[in-house]
Amino acid sequence: MTRALTLSCLASLALAACGDERPVLTDEDGGPSPTDMTLADLGPEPDASMDAGTPDLGPPPDMGPPCPIGPDPAPTDPTAGEWDRRFYLPGVGGTAPTDVLSVAIDADDVVYVGGHFSHGNDIPARNVVSWEDGVGFTPLGDGLPGDVVELEIHPTTGDVWAIVRELGHGIYRWDGSAWSLEHESPGFLNALAFAPDGTLIVGGSFDAIDGESVSNLAAYRGGSWLPVGGASPDEQVLFILAEADSLCIGGRFSNVGATEAISVACHDGSSWSARSLPVPGYEVRVLARDSSGALLAGGHFDLDPGDGEDGGSIARWDGTEWGLMGQGFVGSIGPGYVDVIQVVGDLVYAAGSFRASGATDVNSVSRFESGAWGNIGGAFAEVGFGIETNNVFDGATTSTGKLLIGGRFTRVGSMLASHVALWDETFAWSTLEKPTGGAAGVGGFVDALAARGPCELYAGGEFNYVGTEPARNVVRVTPTGPEAMGAGPVGVVRALAVAEDGTVYAGGDLADGNLVQYQGGATWPMVGGGVNGAVAVLLVASDGRLWVGGDFTEVGSGVAAEHIAVWDGTDWAVPAGGVDGPVRALLELADGTIVAGGAFEQAGATPAINIASWDGAEWSAYGDGLPADLSGRGVRSLAFFEGQIVAGGQFLSLPDADGAGIATWTGSAWETVGDGLFSPYTFSPASPNALVVVGDALFATGNNIAATDGGEDTRLAVYRGGSWAAFGELTDVSEAMVATPEALWVGGTFTRAGPIPAVGLASFLFE
Repeated sequence: MTRALTLSCLASLALAACGDERPVLTDEDGGPSPTDMTLADLGPEPDASMDAGTPDLGPPPDMGPPCPIGPDPAPTDPTAGEWDRRFYLPGVGGTAPTDVLSVAIDADDVVYVGGHFSHGNDIPARNVVSWEDGVGFTPLGDGLPGDVVELEIHPTTGDVWAIVRELGHGIYRWDGSAWSLEHESPGFLNALAFAPDGTLIVGGSFDAIDGESVSNLAAYRGGSWLPVGGASPDEQVLFILAEADSLCIGGRFSNVGATEAISVACHDGSSWSARSLPVPGYEVRVLARDSSGALLAGGHFDLDPGDGEDGGSIARWDGTEWGLMGQGFVGSIGPGYVDVIQVVGDLVYAAGSFRASGATDVNSVSRFESGAWGNIGGAFAEVGFGIETNNVFDGATTSTGKLLIGGRFTRVGSMLASHVALWDETFAWSTLEKPTGGAAGVGGFVDALAARGPCELYAGGEFNYVGTEPARNVVRVTPTGPEAMGAGPVGVVRALAVAEDGTVYAGGDLADGNLVQYQGGATWPMVGGGVNGAVAVLLVASDGRLWVGGDFTEVGSGVAAEHIAVWDGTDWAVPAGGVDGPVRALLELADGTIVAGGAFEQAGATPAINIASWDGAEWSAYGDGLPADLSGRGVRSLAFFEGQIVAGGQFLSLPDADGAGIATWTGSAWETVGDGLFSPYTFSPASPNALVVVGDALFATGNNIAATDGGEDTRLAVYRGGSWAAFGELTDVSEAMVATPEALWVGGTFTRAGPIPAVGLASFLFE
């Protein structure tokens, strides 16, 4: 089969065998291994006290159909190909922090989403996009050049209007085929609304629009900007409620013209009147009417700071004063933040950033019914930034009563939803997915990857969902989508390895002794009684034994093991007592020698700076080793490339090049690979967390990685033909990398790989 045919088969199913039988390539690959590798001698046999009582592995577990493994060449050009489009989350995404700042729904229930993002599902869309049930996302032209902070539908033409935050703020109009810039202000435009007759009204914190002098609230009539009702608020306006016979505004102001009005004021067509909050210094972010016509206000406020209660931020105007709705909301500190109020019949929905109402947990979205706020599953930022990360920034309602919310969240209820989601009283939460589905992004982060053959790819880290499927901390990615592996391990998975019989090992900061295994079924039993510290790296050697490295000092039933140990399915063994610091990387060479890298100074009785090898009888150093830089982290990754050991990590620059972080052992000395790798930041060095060899290319990924001095931080680079080059771009840290015959896989905390959305997991398909 030609590679072109293989890629065709793999275009959407990166792990399909397609009849190929090729060997897996990983950062543990040290070249061809003897088919009959004898058991390496680790010294005296352990006594019975070292047996943790765990039974031998027994017969191979039933892990599904066999995965074809056989000889097949690496791709001719490992840098040619394309990124897999599957690893998005349903919704919108892009460079973190991704935000949906505004949503709107037209008369045909077409949803419009605006904010800071680059994709709707896997469709490129710059900061604004539309979505329709049964159609999916559709770009609106070339999108908009800045963050879209407000969207509104014109009541008579149906055009979409947007406030865009650039250097200043612009007001753009979409006529169904193109965007046009209609108005500009050097100040902040926060709110946009239309009067029933189509008059444009804008609120914010500004002194001029289109060069005309007007402050904080203005209406566009007859080609000019005018104060509303002949008066202006003295500070910023955050929300405009335009109705048939009145206009109400909310924000952070104290007066409108000569009228004292703290945070809320209304104009009845002839004059302004106050609906003041009782306490100044707070703000109102949203206004609405309930089914009886009463005015509702949401924001960040406390109606009575002296009562000792923190609940607040949502209130109802009874004609004379504001009264708290239910027990209001609390945030991390003090009252919560309410940015959305939507009324559906007698139900009131509120959303924003809050964690509780009284004793009821309500995470950032809640429903008011029978006098109290209730839990409808909540919105959560499993990948988020800042203190209040569960933010919902805007909302709207469909003609059938579905609630649409947008914000910084990545999960609603028990479902992954990237920054935008729908709530239906009958069917609960749903996502804005493609009609065909297929999302496979990770609702968390990936710290470990392992592969066995062309159709078994495993990812581990900290997550509860992959795509729309529940999967706790480890997932198997298959041609048809992600699959959960039993109940999954409890804790953060830092390392994975797969045995020849299909057993999957996971290590990390785990509840069950930091080391577990999966052989099918529901559970992940502990391996060999576990280890007493975090596991950083796992390696199944060619003799079938499991090598374990990390921060531990004991294995099994109290057996001393300094940072490295070997499990044969029955007993633990420790190579000459281990090493005196954490082990972060392991590599097996063709002759069965095991190379260990990390942050240590001695291996057994042998001085060895951060890298050493075990030949079955003793430890050996590699020259003067690789002394760590000020970070003290040493070697973090190992590979075998062009007949030599290559080490990546945070160690001092070698004298032959300016770049650091990557070195090769010539047999007598360490030399930099090419010119080395560079960090764009003086305060933090380059950190290649993973190395992978594919054919004639060496890939390096991690953090602060630029291929050239002064180059961009792409976090992914490739060495080929004697020089380093940037390879695509990851938007955040990469922790793990592995290659299958068809693809290069990367895991981390990123949200995009090259131009393609990739949340936590990315796959580059070779041509």
